[in-house]
Amino acid sequence: MLGEITDVVGRALLLCALSLLLVALSGALACAPLVTAQGPTVQLDPDVDDQLGGTGVESGDVRGASEQIARALSALEHRGEHPRIALAPVQNLSRFRIDPALLKNRLTHELVQRARGRFELIPLDSDTASAEVDFLLKTELRSLTKDNGRATSDYLQYAFQLERPRDGAVLWSGMYETKRVSAVDVIYQ
Repeated sequence: MLGEITDVVGRALLLCALSLLLVALSGALACAPLVTAQGPTVQLDPDVDDQLGGTGVESGDVRGASEQIARALSALEHRGEHPRIALAPVQNLSRFRIDPALLKNRLTHELVQRARGRFELIPLDSDTASAEVDFLLKTELRSLTKDNGRATSDYLQYAFQLERPRDGAVLWSGMYETKRVSAVDVIYQ
């Protein structure tokens, strides 16, 4: 009888040891790094398409729109004056989540580089009244989406208007437009 009890206890201990070993192995496998086919990070020119797909606002759009608008605004004649231009906050009315400051920062940079003393950029914040500036540059993004279940098409419009604050007269406008189609849905953040 004592031999039978010893066999039962031995088997129970063996089963417990095997169970603990399986639990330890499964935990170790769960923590093992996932091997993927991901390659190294590649440095791209911001104007080059990254080939990820999607139809939203791309870095090349921000750069292209800023450059095109800054070039057009800096070519305007100011009759020897040095007008003060404020950039209003960008209004994003498109379906895409973008940081509006991204476009405003790039546009400010391009305008400062091209101004060469012909005009001044004034930060527009809660302390700056629009009456303190000669012109107000407004920027608005809008989009039109078409989807048939297999692919999506997006038309994006970047509208820029230079207004006179005292009466709201639109003195100049510029437009930058893109249209893309893709079968791949991409999250833009």
